[in-house]
Amino acid sequence: MNNIEKAKEIVRRLWNQTDLESIDDLVSQEVTIESPVKSGKGSSTLSEVVLYWRRAFPDVKSQWLSAEEIEPGKVVVKWKAHGTHTGAAFFEVETTDRSVDYTGETTYFFQDGKLFAYEAKVNIDDILQQLKPVHH
Repeated sequence: MNNIEKAKEIVRRLWNQTDLESIDDLVSQEVTIESPVKSGKGSSTLSEVVLYWRRAFPDVKSQWLSAEEIEPGKVVVKWKAHGTHTGAAFFEVETTDRSVDYTGETTYFFQDGKLFAYEAKVNIDDILQQLKPVHH
């Protein structure tokens, strides 16, 4: 499995299926996570990031727009996502039942066959704007 396929497997199992039991098969114990919702070290941090999004947007679905291995072991994925805020609060905004569409870019760094660094860029302000009440 090449590194782009490994990144796809992480998205499929962790993000789309919320299969957090398999995280240690895919991710180094010492993985470094940089995300707008949480940063830290360890596979448990990545689990917390996945669960944060899933709890706020239980139906969230993402679609890859592009994926490129820009240097050995470094895969950059551009994606878009859609979800409905029917779950937990998101950045202190209580459930709104509003749908959001947003884009992002995630960089996956692989070493010894496992993810050892993860950097996600998402425009949180854009999502929060979509969650605001519409005044007529």
